[in-house]
Amino acid sequence: MKRIISIILSIVLVAVCALSVGESTSYAYKSDNPDYTGVDVSYWQGDIDWEEAASEIDFVILRVGHYPYMDELFDYNARMCEKYHIPYGVYYYSMAKTKAGAKKEAKKVVKMLKNYSPDLPVFWDVEDPSVMGKVSNSTMSKMAFAFCRTVEKAGYDAGVYSSSYCWHMYLKSFAKKDTKYTHWVAEYHSDFVNYADSEAIAAGGKSWADYASYQYYNIWQYTSENSVDWTESDAVDGDYWYGRLKIARLRKITPSENTLKVKWKKASSATAYEIYKKTGEDGEYKKVATSTGSSVYVDKNVKSGVRYSYKIKVSTGTAATDTSVEKSIYFLKMPVLKKAKAISGKKIKLAWSKSKGASGYEIQYSLS
Repeated sequence: MKRIISIILSIVLVAVCALSVGESTSYAYKSDNPDYTGVDVSYWQGDIDWEEAASEIDFVILRVGHYPYMDELFDYNARMCEKYHIPYGVYYYSMAKTKAGAKKEAKKVVKMLKNYSPDLPVFWDVEDPSVMGKVSNSTMSKMAFAFCRTVEKAGYDAGVYSSSYCWHMYLKSFAKKDTKYTHWVAEYHSDFVNYADSEAIAAGGKSWADYASYQYYNIWQYTSENSVDWTESDAVDGDYWYGRLKIARLRKITPSENTLKVKWKKASSATAYEIYKKTGEDGEYKKVATSTGSSVYVDKNVKSGVRYSYKIKVSTGTAATDTSVEKSIYFLKMPVLKKAKAISGKKIKLAWSKSKGASGYEIQYSLS
């Protein structure tokens, strides 16, 4: 019986999808100009006109619950935020005193969020007098990490909320060790707080600890007396957000024979996605497409041997927009095996199409 020989041709130089963040020479900043303005609300704010709210704020953080109950108005508030495409996160008022207790609370929050799609972080609200001062810095750090890692494992961004006093007195160990979670501070008696660009810090090979991170925050709750017309209560908490909202998340770039497929995570607050593309190392970003529903873009305008970079910009139902960090890929067109011809002896002659930019080719064969 004749043996059938199958031959596979592949390029040695494989195109790799890489995440890159722009360089920065300064990582810590005074919070003079917030990127976004929002509020945080709970049952105590009563009924809210969310359609009107969407025209006045960029984001909102909803109380999902307080130990051990769900907030009575969370379902309504979350549904309205998703209806009007308002970027929202949630916070859970903690009563935990141990690492196991904090992890248990996190699992409860994950269960509460099963049918909701917050784009912003899930915050561990640690401020209760029965907890603060009775748990060591070391234990508090373990508790904070236990909560954040548990909700992160479930697919959500995570963060910690407390007053500036509690951050300094009880959350210092956590803040010095933390490198990626969102820090939210309540401080009503200062004209500013400092914030840090966590992405730039990471890109520069630094850590938050290098900048005494417990003094820097991503979100500042600057007042509890923000007067608005769209709630039953007289006032709501006002918040400033610094840096990216991080709702625009470019997932991956997948090459095929002649195209590149760009995929990103859908956001409940998104009304449109704009795809930006850069050709080559020194090119400039240009908008190449807009999508209102799909989270996939197929780029047919690509050439072998060229590096392409992409970003996704998300527009929301509020005034907020958010642009993802870039992802890049060096595209190599798949070679085509044109001929496999047996010649004298045990030799086979192959011919294939070249792929511009490839440094070599690998020939594989099988006897079955």
